[in-house]
Amino acid sequence: MRRGTPSRTKALLTLPLLAIAGAGLAQAQEAPAAAPRRLQLLTDFDIHLSIEQVGSDDSKFVWDADYGADLDLLDYGLGRVTFLAEYEAILGEELRRFDPNQGNYTLDISSSVRTDAAEVAFVFHHLSRHLSDRRKTFPIDWNMVGVHAIRPVTIGSTWLELRGRALWNVKRSFVDYRADYGAGVQVRHRVDSHVSVIGAGELTLMPVDRAVLDRPTQVGARLEAGVRLDGPGAAAELFVAYERRIDAGPFDVRPRTWGLVGLRLLSR
Repeated sequence: MRRGTPSRTKALLTLPLLAIAGAGLAQAQEAPAAAPRRLQLLTDFDIHLSIEQVGSDDSKFVWDADYGADLDLLDYGLGRVTFLAEYEAILGEELRRFDPNQGNYTLDISSSVRTDAAEVAFVFHHLSRHLSDRRKTFPIDWNMVGVHAIRPVTIGSTWLELRGRALWNVKRSFVDYRADYGAGVQVRHRVDSHVSVIGAGELTLMPVDRAVLDRPTQVGARLEAGVRLDGPGAAAELFVAYERRIDAGPFDVRPRTWGLVGLRLLSR
C-alpha cells in the first residue's frame, strides 16, 4: 500500500513481527555483510521503475507509474544515512487516451542503526500531491517523522524481508492524517539462477484528526504475487496485485479497491 497515495514500505506494528521472526528464524538468518570499519561515502544506489494497469471502472484511474531511487549517502559502520526520492504518476482517460491527472512526490531522509535483530532507522518523510493538466492553487502535502525497521531472513532458497514503520505527522496541508503505521513482508523463492517466485503483503493504518473530516482511522492494504527474472545487470518482475488504497485522489477522501497487473524493473 503506498503511503497515503501511493504509496511503495515502520516500527510500531513491526515490533511483534520482528520478535516472532527473531525467535523462530534466528538460526536461518543470513549473516549480514560486514559493516565498514571507517566512514564511507556513496556506498549503494538502487533504482526502480514500475507500471501497473489499474482494474477500475473510473476513467481517472487506468495506469499507475512509479519511478524512484534511493542512495546510501554515508555508511558509518553502526548504520547509514539514506536518501530516497520517488515520483508517481496516475493516468486516466478523461481528456485523452493517456491522461496524467496526478503527480505525487515522496522524499525521505533516514539515519539507521544496525542491530542483531534488525536495521532500525529514524526517518523524515515528505509527500506532496499535485494535479497534472488541471488547476490547483493550494498545497496538499504532509511531513512525518518516526522510525522504520527492516529484517532480512534467508531460509534455504527463500529470502524474506520483514518491514514496519511508525510515523507521526508534524505538518500537514489539506489532509487529516495524524500518523502512519504499517507492517509488511516481501518473499522471494529462487527457482534457479535466473527465475524466482515472489510475493508481498502490506497493511497500513492511518489515524486521522476527526475534527477535520469526522471519519475513522483509514485502513489500506496490498497483496502481490508474481515472478522475477534476474539478469547480470538488472531484474524484471511481472506481478498481479490486489490493493485497497487510502484516498486514491487528492479530493477523493474514501478508499478505493482494485486489482492490478504490473511490470517492475530494478537495478541489481
